[in-house]
Amino acid sequence: KVIIEPNMIQTEFRSLDERIFREIKLKKEKDYGVLKLDVTDYTETIVLELLMNSKVVKSFHLKENKQLIIPELNPGNYTFRIVIDEHENGKWDTGNFETTTYPEIIHTFSEVTNVRANWDVDLKLERKF
Repeated sequence: KVIIEPNMIQTEFRSLDERIFREIKLKKEKDYGVLKLDVTDYTETIVLELLMNSKVVKSFHLKENKQLIIPELNPGNYTFRIVIDEHENGKWDTGNFETTTYPEIIHTFSEVTNVRANWDVDLKLERKF
């Protein structure tokens, strides 16, 4: 339960003059899923992006350890994107026409992985190109 008493929150222009009461319900561990990923096919530094509905939910910069466990995922359908991080800066770099630098390579995995509550999903993302 969260209770905010009058005048506890102030901004530059005014203060909150009413009492706010909210009840917050937290999920239990069994309400989430776990994803165990193996991306050992990639020997170089990568950025692994976990996507739900084409939006990045989580991002991981992986240099050496290419096996990870992602706990507390909301149930749903996920896809993946891997950026070959040649500059090792943890993000995708665009190319530069003037210096003839190519953009970093992106591998997209369009196959959907369903994560269910209270389940562990083991998945190996294999390099196919």
